[in-house]
Amino acid sequence: PEARARVERFRREAQLAARLRHPGIVAVHDVGEQDGAPYFTADYVEAEPLDAVIARSVAQGVPLRQAVLWVKAVAEALAYAHAQGVVHRDVKPGNILVDAQGQPHLTDFGLAKEVDLSGEGAATGSTLTMSGALVGTPQYMSPEQAAGRTREIGPAGDQFSLGVVLYELVAGRTPFQGESLRELLNAVAEAEPPSLAGGRVDRDLQTICLKALDKDPSRRYVSMADLAADLGRWLEREPILARPMYGVARLAKWAVRRRAIVAPVALAA
Repeated sequence: PEARARVERFRREAQLAARLRHPGIVAVHDVGEQDGAPYFTADYVEAEPLDAVIARSVAQGVPLRQAVLWVKAVAEALAYAHAQGVVHRDVKPGNILVDAQGQPHLTDFGLAKEVDLSGEGAATGSTLTMSGALVGTPQYMSPEQAAGRTREIGPAGDQFSLGVVLYELVAGRTPFQGESLRELLNAVAEAEPPSLAGGRVDRDLQTICLKALDKDPSRRYVSMADLAADLGRWLEREPILARPMYGVARLAKWAVRRRAIVAPVALAA
């Protein structure tokens, strides 16, 4: 059964990716089977994975404007995929290829899921994972994905993952850390990302990044296109639409997530 599931996932990746024709997505052209072995053919992209670029740039960091240009381009590619009814579910630097011209290409739709084209809501349709199963890469998962709530994972989940990529590019580290998988998943679900202020990141870029990283999907950008548009405004030095969240609002969010603890303490006080 496990082998059959892997083959089926392979086929689904190819079939979903074959629907997508965008310069920022590695194109799949043909899906088939030869002598019992499934295959698909895709564009050859002479490129380097973004995680390798990050590792090589760890000393001086990725140039800030270049980082934002990359994330904006990937956001536009994902906006297109979402419009075609496909959620990637595994957005991370290892699945972003940067070619010799500096253009990023999104690849690996092995965990992709179909969504309801009637809106930007949660993903619908069949999935190859059991309800509650963990799919994706923990450091880049959205809180809803880390909790295994697969039916709630939609375009907003890809946005959160891309927000982690943006944070890592500008800060040199991922926003959520843990000594064990359990600690890491708890951090994704509960911890606020460390502030980017005080370094090379200005308030507007921090605001964009933290909006994409909001624990509540409804408080992220309405769509990936909106995230790309705000990144474009930052690049053009225009006013962004996102607004920073100040201390009281952050405290309120923290209290809501921990109401099982906060309520008894408040009552006692």
